[in-house]
Amino acid sequence: MGARESIRTAVRDVVPPAGLTRALAVQAMVYAVGTGLFQAGSAVFFTRALGLSPAQVGLGLSLAAGASLLGTVPLGGFTDR
Repeated sequence: MGARESIRTAVRDVVPPAGLTRALAVQAMVYAVGTGLFQAGSAVFFTRALGLSPAQVGLGLSLAAGASLLGTVPLGGFTDR
C-alpha cells in the first residue's frame, strides 16, 4: 500500500458520506475555525489596543465563558416562553 492509498483510506474514514451529514460537518468545521480565529484576534486586540495584561484577558474571557455556561439553560427557557 503506497502513501497515496493510505491517505485516501484515512480521508475515507474521517469524511462523512455525501449529503446532509457532510454538509453539517463542513458547517461545524467552518464555525469552529471562525470562532477560534475570532478568539485569537480578540486576545491580540485586548492586549495591544486596550493595553490589558494577558492575565486580565484570560480572567475576563474565563468569567465570560462561565457566565455563558451558567446562563444558557435559564435564558433558553426564558426565550421559549
